[in-house]
Amino acid sequence: GPNSQECLGLMLDTPNLYCLMGNHDAWFAYGLPTPQPPWMSDGEVAHHQWLRQSVSESYRAGVADWSYHLEMKLEEVSLAFVHYGLTRTGRDFVPIIRQPNVEQLDHMFEQHHTDLVFYGHHHPFSDVQGKSRYINPGSLGCHTAPLARYAIVTIDGDRYTVVHHAAAYDDVPLFQDFEERQTPEREFIYKIFFGGRFPRW
Repeated sequence: GPNSQECLGLMLDTPNLYCLMGNHDAWFAYGLPTPQPPWMSDGEVAHHQWLRQSVSESYRAGVADWSYHLEMKLEEVSLAFVHYGLTRTGRDFVPIIRQPNVEQLDHMFEQHHTDLVFYGHHHPFSDVQGKSRYINPGSLGCHTAPLARYAIVTIDGDRYTVVHHAAAYDDVPLFQDFEERQTPEREFIYKIFFGGRFPRW
């Protein structure tokens, strides 16, 4: 997005915040895959080249330290956090399944033997029970409506509750920044990540 420098600075400076490596983060930290894979458009390459030029190089080392997955136990509840299902390399993501069923999620996250598995990458909300409870709260900002989606987990011994939230936000400044900063591929981003919405001010 247009505010990557500001967002990364805030994330890297916030104490007690765990960040996980996603595909875009890995491309920023380590560079784009070479040769250019057939599923990556020239526009996506141009966007990431612009991103690397517009974000402080010092941030790359901080992002490179992010883990690809994280597991923890809070009281008696075990949790796993991962951007998406990982291949055997532990550094690449499996292809997106558009509407995964429980069996597919069990297979995708079979290395995690936890009560809860939180994931993202594909932006639609999902919360289903399989061998674990698999939760994708939905994208925090990229949505067909100006809503930031997230989940809060409350743990008490071996019991937990998950409450899903969607906070409304004013998206006009965001789209103004897209335009004023001439973010490459912004029309494609509006279509794919924001459901085609683009406020006219």
